[in-house]
Amino acid sequence: MKLSAKWQQMMDYIGLTDADTTLLHGKTAEFDKIADAVTDELYRRVTARPELKAMIERHSTIDRLKQTQRAYFMSMCTEGIDDAYIEHRMRVGRIHSRIGLTTHWYLGTYMIYLDLAVAHLRQVCPDDWMDVTLALSKMFNLDSQIVLEVYQEEEKAKVERLAEERGGMLSVITSSVQELSAMMTQLGTSSRSAADNARQSVLAQERSGASIRELEHEIHEISEIGSVMRELSDRTHLLGLNAAIEAARAGEYGRGFEVVAGEVRKLAASSKESLDEVHRKLDQIRQSIRTAVEISEQSAEYAGRQAAVAEELNAYVQMIERVVAELESLRESAVAQG
Repeated sequence: MKLSAKWQQMMDYIGLTDADTTLLHGKTAEFDKIADAVTDELYRRVTARPELKAMIERHSTIDRLKQTQRAYFMSMCTEGIDDAYIEHRMRVGRIHSRIGLTTHWYLGTYMIYLDLAVAHLRQVCPDDWMDVTLALSKMFNLDSQIVLEVYQEEEKAKVERLAEERGGMLSVITSSVQELSAMMTQLGTSSRSAADNARQSVLAQERSGASIRELEHEIHEISEIGSVMRELSDRTHLLGLNAAIEAARAGEYGRGFEVVAGEVRKLAASSKESLDEVHRKLDQIRQSIRTAVEISEQSAEYAGRQAAVAEELNAYVQMIERVVAELESLRESAVAQG
């Protein structure tokens, strides 16, 4: 029978010999007599532990496990141990590892197993029960060594998977931090530029408003001058009218003066019409200026709100930059820890 050197060395170390396996194989009939009783008592002990009972109910049933355990108990009577036997025990160990059965429960069960088996072996093997018990304990010891190695392999595989997942997570974090940092730099620049533009817009709107108000004051003064000129025009018209009346009274001697008086009245009338047109234009300009002032004030208010929002955005960007720096610090710490 083929058995790897590694496991042969282990069998030699614990003293498990061909004589032991031959002895156990010769007791197949006796093992068969006590197998049901041993497995029944074993599961009464196992299910007395709530956590073990819950694990069994999650993954199997008591009846099925009793059948499996009976087959395992009978396998102690195998005629010899080879690599196939070792591999089968490893598969069983992997299953128990993956369902979450920890080593202290697994190895503890071997002791219960041996204790129960000894009580029954004394009855069915009264002459050589001690030799059978010693051989059986060596078989259990070999199985426990196999299980421990399987658990170590499983734990090592879990650690490697966690290391790979951690490496992948760190890679994702690194990439995300870099992208976020670049985005924050760009966003910070944009927000600061927006804040500066908004502030400049507010200042420009304020200067524009001041210029418009100054222009409105100048127009008001022009309007005042126009009012004076209208008054002069009215007086000139009245003077021309009086001159015409006096020329009419003078008869032949006043005709030349009457012509001059008529021209004076025409000039006064024309001046009045021009001044009226100037006043209408000034009123239109004044209304346009009022509208421009309102728009300028609204624009200044909007620009002010925009500046405030830009300042808030810049503060938010700075906060995110601090978070990015903390993430980068955590990533570097995780890398340093390996």
